[in-house]
Amino acid sequence: RLPAVKNYLCHKILQSLLSYYSSNSIKGKVSEMTRSANILIEKGLTMHAGKILFKAKRLAQGNDLYPAAMEVLDMEKIIAGKRRSADNTDVENIFEEEKRTVDIYLNLCAYKRLDVKINELLRIIYVRKLKDLLPIQSVMKDSLLVNEKQALSLGAKHYFYRINALYQRWRGDPEKSCYFQKKGVDLFEKEKILTYENILLYANALYFLAIYYQDLHNPEAALKTVEKIKQIKEKFPHFATAKNLAMVFKFSVSIDMDCYCRGYDNGDAMRLVTETEANLKRFGKLIDKYYGLTLHYNIAYICFLNNKLHQSLYWLNKILNDSQPDTLEDVYCFSKIFNLILHFELGNNDLLEYVSRSTYRYLDKRKRLYKTEGFVLDFIRSTNFLTNKKQIKTEFFHLKQKLESITGDTFEQKAFEYFDIISWIDCKIENRSFAEIIREKTGSR
Repeated sequence: RLPAVKNYLCHKILQSLLSYYSSNSIKGKVSEMTRSANILIEKGLTMHAGKILFKAKRLAQGNDLYPAAMEVLDMEKIIAGKRRSADNTDVENIFEEEKRTVDIYLNLCAYKRLDVKINELLRIIYVRKLKDLLPIQSVMKDSLLVNEKQALSLGAKHYFYRINALYQRWRGDPEKSCYFQKKGVDLFEKEKILTYENILLYANALYFLAIYYQDLHNPEAALKTVEKIKQIKEKFPHFATAKNLAMVFKFSVSIDMDCYCRGYDNGDAMRLVTETEANLKRFGKLIDKYYGLTLHYNIAYICFLNNKLHQSLYWLNKILNDSQPDTLEDVYCFSKIFNLILHFELGNNDLLEYVSRSTYRYLDKRKRLYKTEGFVLDFIRSTNFLTNKKQIKTEFFHLKQKLESITGDTFEQKAFEYFDIISWIDCKIENRSFAEIIREKTGSR
């Protein structure tokens, strides 16, 4: 009888969980109201049922729960049919409302589809040349992305602003990307329509806004935005599920680490690394691969900034040993360049010769051998086995001149988002710490 007892216990636990979460979500409340109305209809109390359904419908439509709204409309048709009005006006009105609801729902689905398309493209396409934008531009030509008036619901407007902000960022226009994303955040904050259902959209909008503030070199605004993400779990206690807490962690720590890597924050970075490592173990598979690899890269970079070279190599190898590098190819490709710099710092000259050839073949095969990567590879090859410090310093000067000649190229600048190579060169020429040079450049004290 043990299997039967286990099934019974599992059933009871699921019932309790459903009861708990349904009281916290709009979707659960609408479902509960629909069931109540159905009982009243069966008892012949159609007038009272109609009042409940009217409230349920407004609640569903106001929270982009259109399938639930259509279920309510089906029940309203049953009630209208029982009234048997001579001209059938009530039923016709319901059918018209149903058509409008379907149109809004299909509009929302179309925006979700565009959002998935643009995000998938940006994950596999690393925009380093104008032609790299062509597949993304083909998506942006969709009539739904011309202006916000095409978006018929809150969710649709959120996706409209998010897609345009992402596109402008990859075009190299941080001001426009910030403009669009700010409007996306304002949707939730100004309208004051935060619910359990759309809080995830709000957190996502805040995260991308923080990134765009970073692009505008406005760390204060970025960190203030991150604080809003952290406060969500306090303002909405029922939001604090393991999955949502993992989301808050990955969003907030990504910005915190990025602030440090860019030199805006000179706090205890290694403590941040330790806490991040603990949370990665805590949340495990709740952190998707995209963010997991990005966090590994940020940890490796912070360790490098703090001269923890072996620790940096440990985290970088987690990316390089990944069996599916296509998941985040831009991070994977630049991790190979970072790997060269790390082995150069560690003095692994024998290994560098093999690694540089392997990196060259990989990038060339993937058509990822851009100017920045090519310059670094040339430098590694020219300095490998050089022992004269003066000669090595001369090669650093030459590398710096080459890199400075392409800093005006919007697409080549993207490489410096992953690793501030020029600051690293300065630290070698001036014999100062890498972190000190970065902080000095950003004016951090």
